[in-house]
Amino acid sequence: MLRRSTLVLAALTALVVPAHAQAQAPDLVITQTAPAAGIGSYLYFPFTVPPGVNRVAVKITRSSTETKVGAGLFDERGAQFNSPGFRGIYGEEINEFFVASDSASRAFVAGPIVPGTWTTVVPIFRAPTPTTITATMTLSFGPQGTPPPLEPVPEVVSTQPGWYRGDLHDHTTFSSDAFSSKSALDPGAFAQKSKDIGLDWVSLTDHNVTAQNDRLATPRPANFLTLAGEEVTNWFHGHSTAIGVQSGDFFDWRWRPGNLPIDAAHEGRVRGYLDKARAAGAYTSAAHPLGAHLAWQSFADAAIDPLALPDGLEVWNGPFQPDDEASLTVWDELLRSGRRVWANGGSDIHGLTNSTDLQIATPTTVTYAQALSRTAVVSALKTGRSYISSGPKGPELYFTAAGSQGQRTYTGGSIYGAATDTAQSLVVVRGGSGGELRVLRDGVVVQRTAITSDSQEVGFDQRIGPGGFLRVELRGEPTLVPNSPLGSDLGMRAMTNPIFLVNGPLPPGTQPEDAPIPGRPAPAPGSAPGRCAAPRGFASVGVRALRGGRVRFEAARALRRPYDVELFAQSQGGRVVANRRVARFTNRRGSFTWSGRTRGPLRVGTLLVRFRMRIPGVRSDVRRVALRRSRRGYAARGAVAAREGCGLLRVAKLHRGVFGGRSRVPGRLSVRVGAAARVTVTLVRGGRVVRRVASGPQRAGVLARRGIAARGLRPGRYHVRIVARSTNDRTARGSLGLERE
Repeated sequence: MLRRSTLVLAALTALVVPAHAQAQAPDLVITQTAPAAGIGSYLYFPFTVPPGVNRVAVKITRSSTETKVGAGLFDERGAQFNSPGFRGIYGEEINEFFVASDSASRAFVAGPIVPGTWTTVVPIFRAPTPTTITATMTLSFGPQGTPPPLEPVPEVVSTQPGWYRGDLHDHTTFSSDAFSSKSALDPGAFAQKSKDIGLDWVSLTDHNVTAQNDRLATPRPANFLTLAGEEVTNWFHGHSTAIGVQSGDFFDWRWRPGNLPIDAAHEGRVRGYLDKARAAGAYTSAAHPLGAHLAWQSFADAAIDPLALPDGLEVWNGPFQPDDEASLTVWDELLRSGRRVWANGGSDIHGLTNSTDLQIATPTTVTYAQALSRTAVVSALKTGRSYISSGPKGPELYFTAAGSQGQRTYTGGSIYGAATDTAQSLVVVRGGSGGELRVLRDGVVVQRTAITSDSQEVGFDQRIGPGGFLRVELRGEPTLVPNSPLGSDLGMRAMTNPIFLVNGPLPPGTQPEDAPIPGRPAPAPGSAPGRCAAPRGFASVGVRALRGGRVRFEAARALRRPYDVELFAQSQGGRVVANRRVARFTNRRGSFTWSGRTRGPLRVGTLLVRFRMRIPGVRSDVRRVALRRSRRGYAARGAVAAREGCGLLRVAKLHRGVFGGRSRVPGRLSVRVGAAARVTVTLVRGGRVVRRVASGPQRAGVLARRGIAARGLRPGRYHVRIVARSTNDRTARGSLGLERE
């Protein structure tokens, strides 16, 4: 880690000599020197630019080759903190550049050469022995050229909400260290490569320079969003990414932590950078916050001043290694303290050819944004509507939760309630087979689940208690990272931002929040919040026989909508018949009693009672119950179809509540499971299994139909029992009533 040293402002004697014996407008060469030693200081070389200059070239040399320095420039608008006069800077890889009115060195800003006091800045990265730094400024004269225009940054690619994949931390040829790798891409090629590997957006975050953001509109890939950004690189006290800025925006890197003195003429505090970035609408994040000499050193400032904390932490930078694990620990501590700071990940790639075989979007940050646009993606990052995966085609984690009063939310949201209330959560895991899903409450693992299929759902409940947060990780086995000083990748495959549990009343006007999972329908109004996309208009239904041949239809509604009840005769006089409707009741808003009488004759047999509530925009919630008519009246026979759900047993439905009869009509059962499972169906009478109907594997999502033969069975009441057991030993059971005529 770099140590600070006293900042030295070059108090120098300027030597001005003509460069060539030219007839007109000879170059003016200004040479200044200053001593340097140690680490963590800046030298400033102010010089006067007279009228008529149209080009400024700067070259930095040092008397010791062991000394490592950078080179940058401020124009006549000054070298103070957050100055609008910043023209560009290089790291130790390149120590010379030029700026002209119509062109400039790569990563520097071209523009008018205005007379006044300009300043060369030289960061001292390492000077183990006293060294002389020489700054040579060559001023050329001539007419002012036309500056290249600033292009507006791309704004909107698609107005459709969705889960969009991106890389939050990247370097192009505009970063001097990436350029020196000889395998870095320019901004347009980088965007195209990112699209080719499956990304929807990318943020360009070159070190302390913004010229790469000035011409992002053309050329660029179709249907792809390129976000302007900057890695605000304080070489001595930590780095931060600023994402989603405008062309021409610049954020100063020259801050020092609050416990260190500053050069008031040129430096500031981290709050000054963050305030400017927030005013510009940027998402800010501490990059590799526990990364050895790159570590973020302003956490103590944030403990005193909450606004001195960035919006997020880059808890996953490149391969997931020990410094990333340490970043998770710090993040959990911040979340426990009540800070809503959001996790993100980025590759931090500096060239396609590198010693650790790092690739673009390793890892990938996946945002749920209301559009594929600059403002929507930045908003998603600022509100934690995101998860991180190992790559563009890495595992997917869709984390939702539900609470009382119809609350429904997803990653980045909150569930409110009393201490005794429960938050019901569901994680849909895709592409995670072989991993372990970990549920963390306040940073502590409270549940572990083996992921054994490529599409698996894991549910869990947590009391609101005093409040806190839940987040989810998918871990795998560690692997060796070649040529890495930190050794192994620790096996993180995906992780989510938190859902907060808040002990308190639901704020007025709170609406359910949904982020539809790709390939699945959006949760329906009244559906089991956060857990199920199946319609849920009813909380429960039932049928109860009363004296005098009357029947009570009971319905507890989850939605305040009317419902209908229809009765169908399915058997009469010992024969199974086609459905014949014998009664209908519409627009009911509560439980009610039926006299038991019909317009036409109704003989002994089985009736199907169908409750139906229509829900706008989704399919109806339908419940089916059997009712048996005898000479003495009616008797309830129970459900003939389980409520459609989103667990392991998705559908379990009898097509009729009766089978057999004189024609020995078979019963028909339909079963669908949400994950690959072994399904066993048995027929039970009086608590004893009388027939094994089916037993075998069933694929997820397939509606399997099974017949139930009537031969050899006595008339009377039976139960169909269904047991589904998935490959990771999850078990679901159902029981349906069936009458043998």
